[in-house]
Amino acid sequence: MNHFVYKIYSDNSDKIYIGYTKNIKRRFWQHKRNSTKRNQKIYNYPISKFIRDNNNNIKLKLLHTYEKKNEALNKETELIQSIDIEKTLNIKKIK
Repeated sequence: MNHFVYKIYSDNSDKIYIGYTKNIKRRFWQHKRNSTKRNQKIYNYPISKFIRDNNNNIKLKLLHTYEKKNEALNKETELIQSIDIEKTLNIKKIK
């Protein structure tokens, strides 16, 4: 089974979200759906607000594909750590 590392971004912003998933289409749909759940904590996450603010211009780009989950998670961590703190939409930069 493949494991994917992706980014969510908009051409209208320099903000970036890095993520990992086994099902890229479902995960993108989940991000969009979660951004509309007003009664849940995730509604206030930076990625959810970004999606609401840029809904028509949100893009998902597949960055890497791995056969092993740990390789994908390591790449996700590496990419999150490489993003300027002002540009990341991830909840926290992994240390």
